Amino acid sequence: MCKQIALICLLLFREGNAQAPYSPVQYLRLEEAGKVWGHIKYLHPFVQHHSINWDSAFAAVAPTLLESTSKLAYAKHIQGWLSLLDDPLTGVVTSNTPKVKIDTTAYPIAHWKDSVLTITIRSLQGFTNFNNILSRLEAFAPLFSKAKGILFDFRPVDNGRSDDLAMEDYFAYSGIEPYLTDTVIQKPAVRRIAYTGFPPEDELSGSAYYPYYTTKIGATVFPKLLRKCPIVFLVNENVDLPLIALSLQESRRAIVLNEGDYLNLKDITLPHYLPDSLLLKIRVAELVNATGASLEYFQRIERDEQGRNQEKALSMLRHFINAFDGNKPAKVQIETKPHSASFGYNTPLFPHLGYRALAAAKIFTVIDYFFPYKNLMEYSWDSIYHKLLPQFITAKDSVAYSLAVAKMYRFYKTAMGSLMVLIPGKINFIPVHSRRPFMQK
Repeated sequence: MCKQIALICLLLFREGNAQAPYSPVQYLRLEEAGKVWGHIKYLHPFVQHHSINWDSAFAAVAPTLLESTSKLAYAKHIQGWLSLLDDPLTGVVTSNTPKVKIDTTAYPIAHWKDSVLTITIRSLQGFTNFNNILSRLEAFAPLFSKAKGILFDFRPVDNGRSDDLAMEDYFAYSGIEPYLTDTVIQKPAVRRIAYTGFPPEDELSGSAYYPYYTTKIGATVFPKLLRKCPIVFLVNENVDLPLIALSLQESRRAIVLNEGDYLNLKDITLPHYLPDSLLLKIRVAELVNATGASLEYFQRIERDEQGRNQEKALSMLRHFINAFDGNKPAKVQIETKPHSASFGYNTPLFPHLGYRALAAAKIFTVIDYFFPYKNLMEYSWDSIYHKLLPQFITAKDSVAYSLAVAKMYRFYKTAMGSLMVLIPGKINFIPVHSRRPFMQK
């Protein structure tokens, strides 16, 4: 009996030395994708109020991500996976803007044509001088009342600036927003998901923890424009869209045109870097109006390197009042209370590779986001995930898989937890002890 116990302990706590069937780069790609899964699972608002089985989506794509042998294939599979969210603000960032040599200090500039005012930005390099840009924008305000229509052509060929200010800040601080409307406008509210502890995923969990929304109400803009003036915002991914554009569009005073699928909005997305220098933008908030309806809609326009999109936008502006009927997607009423974003699923004691990758990602994410003493742990939690993920992947049977789970669990150094196997009609607790509790240090 003592020899059997000693053998079990040796199997439980020794590190696996088997030859890994995948390269370190392939494991790293899957590891980082698991972190993306967790970030979206608990912070992306669409997962909270849309019927998206994000667990199964990751389990389905995990083997494909692991098999990816090139940056191009990896990026393609990541984008295909993220596209399940149906969110233009979450995805792989690719820059297709043409490399054009321009005067970087001249913008923004304004010109007239047929009583239509066009304000153009082709570079953001000159925006390092904050006061200078504010002065230029302030000078445009008196012109708005003289225009039959206004086109903001904000399609810079670069996205580099030395400061942290966004176009939203320039619009707000310059004071030009009141000159864009003839009625009171409420700018969009920013809504985020938050938690009190880890929300329950099954009947075995407590009910004291739950998700909820936090909302930052948008500013109220009082009008200084005496008449309705149609406006078109033509933008690309290199500049954020001023938020008032979405409110003006909702009131049928503006149209938002975007080159491509990715709409850039301030404080709504966060960058996330993956292996192979792959950049993602991930949504962490959403813009809603006072009733909770989404304001994030736009008309997509194909990127045109021949310079014809400005003329298309001007043509649309000229026919704005007669041609634009406010045709837009139906407003989606968002629940006032998010759910736990979890779906029940039955897997065998030895799940397939995708669900084993999901198990590792879930253990990592729950501790990373919800364990209050993570920073007091003896080892870096990221390094533990990095070291043990291959053992989840290479497990050949349920015993090897259970050992991989147990090895990861032993670093969760607190008595407020347990490891169990759920079998219909009974619950079997696994007698695994964690490493020395951090409270004893």
